[in-house]
Amino acid sequence: MTKFYSFIACRAILLFTISFCCYYNLSGQCNSANSIGGTAYMDMNFDRTDDGVGGWEGIYVYLYDCDGIVDSTMTDMNGDYFFDVTGAITDNEWRVEFDPKGDLDYLSPSTTDEVQFSDSPSCSVDIGFGDAASYCQSADMVDLVTTCYVQGDPAIGGDAVVTWGYNQSGESGPVTIVADVSESGAVYGLTYRRTTEELFTLSVLKRHIAEGVGGLDAIYVMDMSSSSPSATVWLELEDDLGINVGQDSIGTNAERGVDQSPSHDVEAFDLVGKIGLGDMEISDDETTLFVMNILDKTVYAIDIATKTLSGTFPLPDPMCVGGEFRPWALSFHEGELYAGGLCDGSLSGDDPMNYNDVSARQDLEAFVYRLDGSTFTEVLNFDLDYLREGTFGYADPCAAINGWYGWASDFLPICTGNSVSYPQPIFNDIEFDDNNNMIIGLTDRSGYQIGNDNYGIDVNSTETYTLFAGGDILHACNSGDGTWVIENPANCANSNGESIGGSNNTYNPDIFNHGPWPNIGEFYVGDFFHDGGDITAPGWIPGHPEIVTGGLVVLPKSGEVTAITYDPVTGQGGLFGRGGTIKLSNTTGRRTVQGFQLYNSETNGGDGGVTLGKGVGLGDLE
Repeated sequence: MTKFYSFIACRAILLFTISFCCYYNLSGQCNSANSIGGTAYMDMNFDRTDDGVGGWEGIYVYLYDCDGIVDSTMTDMNGDYFFDVTGAITDNEWRVEFDPKGDLDYLSPSTTDEVQFSDSPSCSVDIGFGDAASYCQSADMVDLVTTCYVQGDPAIGGDAVVTWGYNQSGESGPVTIVADVSESGAVYGLTYRRTTEELFTLSVLKRHIAEGVGGLDAIYVMDMSSSSPSATVWLELEDDLGINVGQDSIGTNAERGVDQSPSHDVEAFDLVGKIGLGDMEISDDETTLFVMNILDKTVYAIDIATKTLSGTFPLPDPMCVGGEFRPWALSFHEGELYAGGLCDGSLSGDDPMNYNDVSARQDLEAFVYRLDGSTFTEVLNFDLDYLREGTFGYADPCAAINGWYGWASDFLPICTGNSVSYPQPIFNDIEFDDNNNMIIGLTDRSGYQIGNDNYGIDVNSTETYTLFAGGDILHACNSGDGTWVIENPANCANSNGESIGGSNNTYNPDIFNHGPWPNIGEFYVGDFFHDGGDITAPGWIPGHPEIVTGGLVVLPKSGEVTAITYDPVTGQGGLFGRGGTIKLSNTTGRRTVQGFQLYNSETNGGDGGVTLGKGVGLGDLE
């Protein structure tokens, strides 16, 4: 509380700030004959009406009369509060002040100021609160943005950052180019500053893809208010702040050979996911950027106004067995910063040339941390040894792949033809749904190691390779105590009872129970592509049952999550080697609409293969 307002009956009252009182909930119910009360309701779209999904628990409420403070309380689990004013002067006027402080200090009132008045008992002294940082317009007025990867000489140009309408679906639609690869090169993390209409993005190391003019340590910015935005260097972490991101470990574009295509780019193969930058977020007040340095496993806070370092937050060491901890993901949610990473299993002995060697799987473990003050606190951990569907349903050994592998330093095995497939997890994104459940994005590190019709790491060979990537999307349920639990059959499944670790699969039971992946469940069952069928079911064993490869985003009150994938348009026949987005229900896990295509890597009718086909061709999503 910073100020109070006088009203006619109490003009002479001294204005002051309260710094005392005990906070408690009164038992019983509000009675309009002798109470002052109401509800602090959720209004996340700021339309001044109750969203009907519950109230805010823990809002501080103060009651004043003309003589000063009378009482104080906190809203209950339903957002309700009341004060008993039995025996009060009948012509008294009451001032009610609401204060969402502490863990709720990120909230903003949507209806009126935090101060309201009543000249008689009432149970309708209500107020709406929402998270201004999560506010979005209706879906038809919202644009999405992602980063794109283009092989070859960046001077030739190509799409690096693009936007499109949230409601678009199908094989084509309007797409606006925001930045060119000649400006930014390979970028991943995205965050948007609404007050200045600035879009920020981070450089990333990706094999076969050139770096931009700022190098591996660069943050780029785009002015989205411009009719022709472009990416310019905003800050270079090593050069401007002295933060080592491992830039000296990798050569220039020319030294790597990525100024042309195909390229061998040998150095980058083992370094992806180990040096450079990962994800990026912005604080709710839009004053601070948070950047994940994956080299030193530290989150750096950068003051936007001064471009100076305002905080350094190392992630905890989870004491990985058989490998190293590899962080990447960031999320800023309800005033708090979250970070995600995993144990990579790189020292556990997997033989990449043997699909049956899954010895590292037992050492793959993921973690989510919340920044509490100046240190991170673990709020979720889960094993990555769960059974998954394969990367391609119609060729062995692709179909035999039933889980994750440890991080590989040597070249990867051929799945079929010239297509590589060897899913290695990177914990690349964290989102939250309307019920505060966590949605987790796991991309495939192979998609940062393998290009599209591009060389391997043998400099004496001109054999080219493509990729069947195999990322994933997981659901973690809010436990209500500041922690989460990963999806499971007992207490965190979708509305049809499906989850990882479960044998229930009602999505297409005849096929899944007799195909190459019998009785393998998952929450987001709509994560698939098939030539036939439709968005409600594949119609047969899906060609690619694990297609999520990149960033995630949740539009508040949509009930769905949008995810980056390859081959996003399913059941249309022949739409192979594409990239785009799909939308999945956060209740049923199924697709809500047809996917939307952003690129086409086909040689005939597409871009000629400069994009990444069935690999990781797109990055973060905002």
